[in-house]
Amino acid sequence: MWALTYLKPMRLTKECRVHFRNTAVIGIAGEHQVYFANIMTQMHRAFGRGGLGAVMGNKNLKAVVASGGTMIPVGRYTDIDAGLWKKVVDSMTGLKYLGTSSILGVANSNQALPTRNYSATTYEDAGKIDGEALRKHTINVNTCHSCLVACKRVTQSKKYNIITEGPEYETLMALGSNLCVNSLDDIIKSNYLCNKYGLDTISTGAAVAGLIEASEKNRTKYKITWGDYDGVHKLIEMIAKRKGIGAELAKGAAAFAQKHDVPCYTVKGLDFPGHDCRGLAGQGLSYAVSNRGADHLYSMEYMEEYGNPERTIITGKAKRVVYNENRNAVLDSMALCKFSVRFYTMDDYLKILSKITGSMEEKDMQMLGASIVEMERRFNCKRGFDKKDDVLPEIMKPSGFEEELKSYYRLRGWTKNGCPE
Repeated sequence: MWALTYLKPMRLTKECRVHFRNTAVIGIAGEHQVYFANIMTQMHRAFGRGGLGAVMGNKNLKAVVASGGTMIPVGRYTDIDAGLWKKVVDSMTGLKYLGTSSILGVANSNQALPTRNYSATTYEDAGKIDGEALRKHTINVNTCHSCLVACKRVTQSKKYNIITEGPEYETLMALGSNLCVNSLDDIIKSNYLCNKYGLDTISTGAAVAGLIEASEKNRTKYKITWGDYDGVHKLIEMIAKRKGIGAELAKGAAAFAQKHDVPCYTVKGLDFPGHDCRGLAGQGLSYAVSNRGADHLYSMEYMEEYGNPERTIITGKAKRVVYNENRNAVLDSMALCKFSVRFYTMDDYLKILSKITGSMEEKDMQMLGASIVEMERRFNCKRGFDKKDDVLPEIMKPSGFEEELKSYYRLRGWTKNGCPE
């Protein structure tokens, strides 16, 4: 199975009568220990960001397969199941109708859509790659296990004779607006190639964007221009196989930017996703303090800010960032989709938690989440991370950032250097 693309081992597991949902596999990118290689599962899904695929590759581990027939008892939830399902059924969220691609138009209108290697926050061709445009390529929907939302879009590119799942919003940004690629056929192929080789689409797009800017400024011999989709497709394979300039890009956008003197848009080495903090100031604070770096899901502050008239003001938002981080840490531990915040109330979460832990109140859930966040922070601080790493690129830093960062530390009960006592 070594040296096979991700999709071939998945087909082999099916021949061995193992369901693809029970298999976690790395592609060629993981084998070559690309810093942002993913662990792939369920044919098109990824344990993305952070390079877990490279960790498996370093251990010469191609796949993990789980099998068994024992049923998990779920009787304890029967009295709340119907109510929770009804909330999802009755919701009118855009996730049902357009999937996550519904966010692109919203991000663009809120000046929060990264464009041209994060140099701009709106894209003139956003209408060509947004959710409505993607509907023309959508041939089916897919879903995570037992989820009624079915936000996954199965898409087709007749130009390339490809059927795949996605692209999600983050991919439309990273391999679309941020590279000035305005054709969905070409973004669908880029998405397909990243899945095939097991690459994180956000970090792949960020690395390629850095190369294009370096090429534009004559700081590299490799030549590629904005919107060159053929060049992007070629680079994805080169990155996965660490060939030519791909070997440099495989180390990530931050390392490439430092070597070639182009702007670096990362926090703690993790590339920015598609909710630009120049349009969403509170999300900027969230990116800076997140223990994972620029992670939009750590607090999901952006969901509070889209359409908010005070979205470009950071003052006073530390309290909400802390609250959302604590909540999301618990949701992660419960293996609950974070988009569930669109459907469920805090009372719903407390009912679910109480089935597991006994009686649980909101303050208890917050304390539990805070302990998880602090445990992560202690891990980071022991390895040299502190306030110097809770930063934003200067062009993204909102007015009042430093004061709100201090407020965040005070609310957490941490030192002025950003570490627990």
